[in-house]
Amino acid sequence: MNNKSMNINRMKIVTMLYSLGYSLIIISKLCDKVDFLPIKIIKIISIIMLFVSFLFEIKRYSIRELIIVMFLFIVGILTYYYSKSDLIFILFLTFIPLKYVNTRSVINVDMILKIGITIFLLLFYILGYIHYDILFERDGKIRYAFGFSHPNILAFTLMCIETDFLFLRKENTRWFYSISAIFFIIFIYLFTDSRASILYMIYIYILCIFYNKTTYKMLNIKIIKFFVVNSFIIFTILSISLRYII
Repeated sequence: MNNKSMNINRMKIVTMLYSLGYSLIIISKLCDKVDFLPIKIIKIISIIMLFVSFLFEIKRYSIRELIIVMFLFIVGILTYYYSKSDLIFILFLTFIPLKYVNTRSVINVDMILKIGITIFLLLFYILGYIHYDILFERDGKIRYAFGFSHPNILAFTLMCIETDFLFLRKENTRWFYSISAIFFIIFIYLFTDSRASILYMIYIYILCIFYNKTTYKMLNIKIIKFFVVNSFIIFTILSISLRYII
């Protein structure tokens, strides 16, 4: 077996380990209000699998990269120690192994998983198996979470599904993306009222409609590229500002 074949096989193994660990992380975060799921056990297993996926390719990291990784791990552990929140630690652990995994495969897993979780939570919420009935209110409007921990989490999940689909899509699926994007935008507006997600999805939808070789070249312009990469942060700030402007 030549080196190229060995590298491909290693990538498949690392991608599989990472995808499983990542899937369990997503389940533990999105399904944290589901009483009958062992969320803590799921989270521990996911952390172990993500860490193993990193160790599997540790020899391919440079000394400089390993120093950065160690620094991030220490920051994550200290953050957990002082704040009792594992968010930063898990965030670092999720992004660090991405260097040697098949990104497209992980994005496909992310999309399928989030579609499944959304259907699962909505169904179990309707059937009454999820007893998390807190209603959120903003500016006199009731916001629904439908089994998620917060309306913004539901909206963000739908936004991720659409973004994943846009990345993976083929040209002949553009019509499907258009229909689903419009449906999600209306759903988010009516039930979750998550401004940042609405603005971002409208932006992504417009980008999808006008996507061609010309727009692809435009995305390589530094200013536009900066806007695209940081678009969600920009729209989040904009959505907060709109509260005081409108």
